Amino acid sequence: MSFEYFYAGDEYEFAFYRIPKELVKDPLWQNITMEAKVLYSCMLDRQELSRKNGWHDDAGRVFIYYTFNQICEDLHVSRKKAAAMLDELENKAGLIERSRIGLGRPNRIYVRRFHKRSYPQPVSNGNFREYPEETSASIRSELSKVSERNAINTDNNKTDKSETESINQMDAIDEISAWFDYYCAFDDLKKVYPYHTGELDSIRELLIDVCTTTKPTIRVLGEDKPAAVVVSRLKKLNSSHIGYVMDRLNDTTTKITNIRQYLLAALYNAPVTMNHYYTTLVHHDMVYGPE
Repeated sequence: MSFEYFYAGDEYEFAFYRIPKELVKDPLWQNITMEAKVLYSCMLDRQELSRKNGWHDDAGRVFIYYTFNQICEDLHVSRKKAAAMLDELENKAGLIERSRIGLGRPNRIYVRRFHKRSYPQPVSNGNFREYPEETSASIRSELSKVSERNAINTDNNKTDKSETESINQMDAIDEISAWFDYYCAFDDLKKVYPYHTGELDSIRELLIDVCTTTKPTIRVLGEDKPAAVVVSRLKKLNSSHIGYVMDRLNDTTTKITNIRQYLLAALYNAPVTMNHYYTTLVHHDMVYGPE
């Protein structure tokens, strides 16, 4: 097999995972396997996305979701190997921290820094000596600026309502995303429907969008139904229901004018129609034989 050469500027064609040089060169990390370092770089990449989306806890710490299935698919490793790499990063290196959320949802993963911050942080008077490059006066000056900013925030009642609502909305999106990723197993479904990953992504986004709406009602099947009722029905979905909707979508030959409403109706009905459909199909095959 022969590959082409790189020419000037070609390196910008690709997206890269970043493995920090310190993890490779610093003796501190020499006992960590390269596989674990690659997994850590994948987590850094996901953390950037979480940061952009505002996914963080009440303390402001950014977290990610990265399930076993996703790790196995991304790095082409077994579940046993993925578990070993996660254990190495958490218990041997201390580079990640997993937090159980419960309710069958995947763990939150906090990606820790591999080195100390290089810029001063708020410190007590007894800790000035930890920053030899900084003088007491410069640190006091910086703390004074922080106090001034806090005073301004106090004058503005500290919290901007729209910002708080945005954070709460992102938390809701994060939780419902984890819910459907776990119960509907979209990553596994993409292996079953490799030519329809776009449709699966659309279904996932639709579910998240509908289940995080702030509207009191949601229009389904031509009726405005209470949002709580619709969300409750959709949260009963599992991977079998999604597969059922995919099959029905692929079987449809009529023109669909409003695909969003069509999909929402199909998803809403799936928990109560799927079993009846397959029972009827079996009876048909027993009488007439498969088509």
